[in-house]
Amino acid sequence: MNLIKSKFRNFILIGVFGMSWFYTLLYTAAKAYGLPVQKLQAKVQELIIGIGNDPQSLDPHKTSAFNDHKILQDLLEGPYIFDSQGNSIPGTFVYAYTNDQQDWTFNLRPGLCWSNGEPVTAYDFVYSWQRLADPETASPKSGVLQEMGIKYIDDIIAGKRPPTDLGLIASGPSTLHLFLNKPLGFITKLLTNTALLPVHPATVRKYGDNWTLPAHYVSNGAYCLKERVVNDKVVLTRNPYYWDNKNTRINQVTYLPLDAEAELARYKSGLLDISYQMSSTHCNQLLPEFSREIQWVTSITLHGLILNNKIKPFNDVRVRQALNLALDREKLFESLKIIGQAPAYNVVPDGTGGLPAFQPPWRSWNFDQRLHIAKQLLQQAGFNEKKPLTFPIFYNGNNEASKNLASYLSSLWNMLLGARITLNPQEWKMFLEKRKKGEYQMAQFTVYDYNEPYGLLSSSQSANSYNETGYSNPQFDHFLEKTRNGVHDFERHPWYHRAEALLAEEAPIIPISHPRYAHLVKPYVGGLSAENQFEFFYTKNLHIRRHSQAPKSPRK
Repeated sequence: MNLIKSKFRNFILIGVFGMSWFYTLLYTAAKAYGLPVQKLQAKVQELIIGIGNDPQSLDPHKTSAFNDHKILQDLLEGPYIFDSQGNSIPGTFVYAYTNDQQDWTFNLRPGLCWSNGEPVTAYDFVYSWQRLADPETASPKSGVLQEMGIKYIDDIIAGKRPPTDLGLIASGPSTLHLFLNKPLGFITKLLTNTALLPVHPATVRKYGDNWTLPAHYVSNGAYCLKERVVNDKVVLTRNPYYWDNKNTRINQVTYLPLDAEAELARYKSGLLDISYQMSSTHCNQLLPEFSREIQWVTSITLHGLILNNKIKPFNDVRVRQALNLALDREKLFESLKIIGQAPAYNVVPDGTGGLPAFQPPWRSWNFDQRLHIAKQLLQQAGFNEKKPLTFPIFYNGNNEASKNLASYLSSLWNMLLGARITLNPQEWKMFLEKRKKGEYQMAQFTVYDYNEPYGLLSSSQSANSYNETGYSNPQFDHFLEKTRNGVHDFERHPWYHRAEALLAEEAPIIPISHPRYAHLVKPYVGGLSAENQFEFFYTKNLHIRRHSQAPKSPRK
């Protein structure tokens, strides 16, 4: 074995200095032999990552934007986190105990500290979750507490009880007790939600909304907030007090809110290491040149359209269903040259939590049959040539793919149904705000969640704060409540399918795709896994390999 290791060390030296393209094989082999892989890493351990849009907020209780969560998971660490395959594993919580899956006890990891050196305690989580529940916080993510079914959460959100009544207590600095209304067998999956990240109580009390400024930000994750320039960059540096800092390799990560063209230009010039989600247009253009640097990531995600069920014309189920039927998803994908995504006819992607995908009955009809029924439904709803269906589509005006989709749908439904549809692009933060307030008729949306169907479906529950459609059906709520009683997958799956069947019938949303996302990743970036179903990766798990293309000095 010593002879093998000696020869392998010599081979590594040849590979590193003479054949940098062969690095990945060497790195993998070094790990297999138990050799020190740190010697194969570059001197400069700094990353630059595209984040798409400027963060809505770096307060975990004040944002619902997908791209914000990547930064937040570097700054703050919650009860549970994801492993490289997307499974939930202990984060700040290391032990969970329950007799009945309704009353839970959690123990915190020993020696946890905030970035100011103060200990992280169970009391911090009590404060943070009470703040999340507080109506005055107006969190767009308080619904996660409803999904968990914590005692008194509905009354607190409704303003009938104070946040201090929330069903959790700390019996000491390292022990948290959680009390639910009903048993919940998949609670550790829910505890990965970024809304449940802790905030530093004294800092929030002292500075209010300004606690997220770099001068004040106190974090418990692998990184600290060094700098934030709105619409320009967010810079993080290593947190020396983080419990696993010794295994963290990246010393600094910079997030840049860039459009697709600016990202590509920086990537080609060596000033970006990992891009944000690439559009199909760019994937098709870049495949010949960067085929080895495009990394596809699966995700438990639904992309589609939300319809405001409270106002005309979408308070009429016939109109909602007509548009749903008159959408040929395969042709849409072909026309827009969308690659790497699967057409969606239902909410939950196939295999989520082991659940086979539900397919609505009309899935087996040919498109002419669907279109015939769609036209009949619109006529029954009172729309015709003299009175055409008319509405705007809201979408993120900073995103090329969103614009292309909105344009295509407008033309398609005009041609097939005579609908008159206007395009209404919005600035990203305004887009999110108007959706949350219900100030739209139809809007594009993307929803993602943990590896359990409940996560995606719960956004259509009547009282859930994630529900932006205004859809409300007691029967649907009942079906989802029944899933909570099932400890095992086979007990929950039939109820999930019943809930999906009801959504397919009433069409409060129009599913379009279950995306796989593509990123450009430099060949010297190590530690990424294509098997993580949530497209989440933690910077603390990444490193820069010794490679001919790796940066030799810090970049701006």
